[in-house]
Amino acid sequence: MRRRHRLNILLWVAMCLPALAMSQGNIIKIGTGSTGGAYYPVGGAVCRYMKEARDDGKKSICFAQPTGGSVDNLQLLAAGTMDLGIVQSDTLIAAYNGTGAFADKANDQLRVMFSLHQEMFTIVATQKSGIKTFDDLAGKTINLGGLNSGSYLNMRRLLDALMLDVNHFASTRELSPDAALDALCSGEIHATVYMVGHPNDNIRNSLSRCDGQLVSLSTEQIAALQTRYPYYVQSVVPEDLYAGQTAATTFGLSAVLVTTAKADTDAIYNLTKAALENIAGLRTVHPTLSQLSAVRMASGQYEVPYHPGALQYLEEKSLLPQ
Repeated sequence: MRRRHRLNILLWVAMCLPALAMSQGNIIKIGTGSTGGAYYPVGGAVCRYMKEARDDGKKSICFAQPTGGSVDNLQLLAAGTMDLGIVQSDTLIAAYNGTGAFADKANDQLRVMFSLHQEMFTIVATQKSGIKTFDDLAGKTINLGGLNSGSYLNMRRLLDALMLDVNHFASTRELSPDAALDALCSGEIHATVYMVGHPNDNIRNSLSRCDGQLVSLSTEQIAALQTRYPYYVQSVVPEDLYAGQTAATTFGLSAVLVTTAKADTDAIYNLTKAALENIAGLRTVHPTLSQLSAVRMASGQYEVPYHPGALQYLEEKSLLPQ
């Protein structure tokens, strides 16, 4: 699966015009996520745009760097050790405003480029655990996701909105997706949490290797979350997206490509232009992008300013919501 995604990236790049790289240096780093998720191949595609050529004719070295995900990427952007990052919209807002995991560490230099796919809160439980709904998680051993990962933060928000805490479960773990797969299959945990775009290899492996099933939330639980955090939307993992699985009701938000205010305006303009004018190719990079459109890429309202280069292109094409 991953090999096919990388081949798709190469085919996509071959169809596209090269974009300009950052003007500050020859080495560009893009923070992504785990190699089994969508962020990594999408970051690779963005990276290939940027390193093809610069306006001064010099070659650039670009890395799509695997990371712990959104929080890691935003911390690396703040530290100046990453040039671009793919992050969840809720985590982006927290970092910009200095709330949640970023309390007292507001970063008003963050800038939006464009939106990507929708990410969904997804729970996988073993069938023998008897867990079919969120209420069934009570008294079970649950993996919340890696500390401060999108999975972890979204589970904590959900618990907060439902006036629950981790004592609702028998015990909890804070495992990475790979470690969670082993723990689920071995019976160490009854269920694990993901915040991902679909379809996703980690989800597929959890379902097939561990005799797993998708777990639904009720509309009332989602409404309680939306009351506290209005940027969430109700979502559905479709039936048979994963073999033999029924549809699962959940909530979601957007993945966003971000940079900082110091990023070169011409470079960001050209990268935004290249991405939005080659959407058909971008859809082939990973299945989570199959429904991507120019309107969706420009639809985000994140309380965070657009980078001037991205804004210039989106305004030229009249893509921003009125």
